[in-house]
Amino acid sequence: MGAVIGLGLAAFGALGSGKMARETLAPGAIASVNGNMVLRADFVRALTAVSVGRTNPLLPVDEASILARLIEEELLVQRALDHGFAQADSQLRNALVNAVTADVIARSQSRPVSERALQNYYQKNVGRFAIPARYSIRVLFFAGEDGDDSMARFDQALATGSDPSELVRIFGGKTLGVPKGLLPARKIIDYIGPVPAAGLDDFHVGQWSQAIPDRRGVWRIYLDDRIEAKIPPLQEVAHQVQVAFTNERDDAALRSFLNAMKKDADIIYSTEISP
Repeated sequence: MGAVIGLGLAAFGALGSGKMARETLAPGAIASVNGNMVLRADFVRALTAVSVGRTNPLLPVDEASILARLIEEELLVQRALDHGFAQADSQLRNALVNAVTADVIARSQSRPVSERALQNYYQKNVGRFAIPARYSIRVLFFAGEDGDDSMARFDQALATGSDPSELVRIFGGKTLGVPKGLLPARKIIDYIGPVPAAGLDDFHVGQWSQAIPDRRGVWRIYLDDRIEAKIPPLQEVAHQVQVAFTNERDDAALRSFLNAMKKDADIIYSTEISP
């Protein structure tokens, strides 16, 4: 890649005819096409891609040919934009939008994240990283007209000290079971709904709940075990905190970029809508 830095005069001539000149460009640029820069990084990436699988090194004429291709590509892009192809082609519009979005986010991601910034972010958003309480329960549901009679028999069996497993076996035939093991409240709600799950923190381990009316019947819940919610130290969730911090920072950078563009743009809305 040593020849990349300075293409020879012969190679320069191989770029083709037209208004060509040599001058000092902005750092990172290897050429300028109608004022738009062809980046050295893109040139190096193209050289690397062409070099893969080759046994012979690239010659200056090869490098000139690759640079010429990048310049021609830039000319075609400019031509397409000048002729409004981006407006007419939805796929091209999406590609351009994605490219600019990716560029703004990449610039944001290049900024280092300090430990102090992460600590401040964690303190302000500590609830987002808390480990929720988890519960292990068994449930019985007494539905319809037969519910009162079934629950009366359940209370009689409970008073004799029947084992929870035995009670579930006897009275749980029509109850959709909750998986064994410790589950967060939001998962339990998926199985039994928000009404019976609302009092999970008030239940006592090793005891059946009082009757919990629902619009279709009555619930009884047995709490096998509960693990209280936990707020982990930053060290335990450092990766999650950094991901959340950088995602919000990058989103804010994109929003700031778009707001600045809208501020400078001449935007006119139809009288039919409200902006």
